[in-house]
Amino acid sequence: MEYWKDRKIFFVTAHQKEEIVRDLFEHELQMKVESCKVDTDRYGTFSGDVEREGSQEEVLVRKAKEAAEKFGKEHIYLSSEGAFYPSPRIPFVNENTEMLFLYDPLRNVEIKAVYVTLNVKFLQEDIQLSIPEQALKKFGFPQEGIILKGFTESNQCVIVRKNFESIAQLEEEFQMERVVHPQLKWRLESDMRAHKNSVRRMAILNCAEHLIQKMKSLCPQCSHTGFSVTKNEYGLPCSWCGTPTDLLKKEIFSCSKCGYSNEINFPRGIEYADPGNCYHCNP
Repeated sequence: MEYWKDRKIFFVTAHQKEEIVRDLFEHELQMKVESCKVDTDRYGTFSGDVEREGSQEEVLVRKAKEAAEKFGKEHIYLSSEGAFYPSPRIPFVNENTEMLFLYDPLRNVEIKAVYVTLNVKFLQEDIQLSIPEQALKKFGFPQEGIILKGFTESNQCVIVRKNFESIAQLEEEFQMERVVHPQLKWRLESDMRAHKNSVRRMAILNCAEHLIQKMKSLCPQCSHTGFSVTKNEYGLPCSWCGTPTDLLKKEIFSCSKCGYSNEINFPRGIEYADPGNCYHCNP
C-alpha cells in the first residue's frame, strides 16, 4: 500500500515488542519497525511497583506523543498498553485487553486498535521454605517469566523482584530475601511483560493485525487512512418478540480527517437475534 510503503515505525517500548510485530508490518505494508528505547515502566507496571496514572487508553496515547516530542515529529510512533482483570462475562476467568496506537504527527494520523482475549497466562503460587520444582514447570520458567513478591501479614506487597534468568538465580534470591525478611510471606506470579510472557505476545500480534486492517482502510471521500468503526450500536431485535437484545445491530465507520461517515446495518449478516439471547423470551 503506497500510503505506508517504505516508511519506518518506532515502537515505544522497553520490552522488545518491536520483535513481535516486525515481520507482520514488513509483509503487510512493507514498513520497517524499530525500537524507540524508552523507559516505559515509568508509566506503570503489571507487578504493581509503579502505579499507572490515568486510564489504559490515556497512557497508551501519552507514550507515543511524549516520544514524538522527545525524538522528533518527523517519525511514526507505535505504542502498546495492556490490561488484565477478572472477566465481567465469565466468573473466575481473567481477561486481557491489548491496545495499540499509531501516531504520525506530520500527517495528523492517529489510529487505535483494541483486542480482547480470555487466553491469559497468569499464575500464582505461594511458597515457603523453597521453590517446588512442580511450580516452576507450571509457570514454564525460565522460558516464561516469574516475579517474586513478599507480603506482610496484612497482605501488603512490599517487595517485588523480577528479571530472573535461571532457576539457580531465582532460588538464590528467594533464600536471601527469606533471611533478610523472615516475617514476610512469599508468592510467585507470572511476569506479564511482553518479553516474558508468550501468551501476551500473541495477543499483541493479534491486536497488530487489527491495526493494520485499519491502516489499509481508506476513506471513500478523501482517501485518508484509518477509515474504520468508531461506534457500535446494539439492540438487534429478537426474532420471536422483537425486543432489542445486547447483540450488535449497526457499525458506524468514520474518517478522522474529513468527517465522512457510513453506517453498516446488520454487520454480522443477521437481522434478528436468536431468542436465546433475549431477556424477554429467555429471562
